[in-house]
Amino acid sequence: MKKTTKAIKHLSAASVFLLVITSQAWALNLQEAKSNGFVKETATGYLIVVDTTQKEAVSLVEDINVKRKNRYTEIANRNNVPVRSVEKQAAKKLMK
Repeated sequence: MKKTTKAIKHLSAASVFLLVITSQAWALNLQEAKSNGFVKETATGYLIVVDTTQKEAVSLVEDINVKRKNRYTEIANRNNVPVRSVEKQAAKKLMK
């Protein structure tokens, strides 16, 4: 039980860190894409494209999701937890 609690604390901190990194890398573009309704966060910890006619939004989402997947995997491996657990924790933070 202690290991799980410790892992969850690490996941929370890592999720915040990930949010900051992702937001800094794409702050204006991601913010604009969300504001315009082209993309949205999902409960899976990844973005989806709402308006696929917006090719820039499609490219943006693909790039950010690849970076998120890599980061989630790193965090999961470091904490010996399933990637899905990291994705869920990140989704909770990102959807606030």
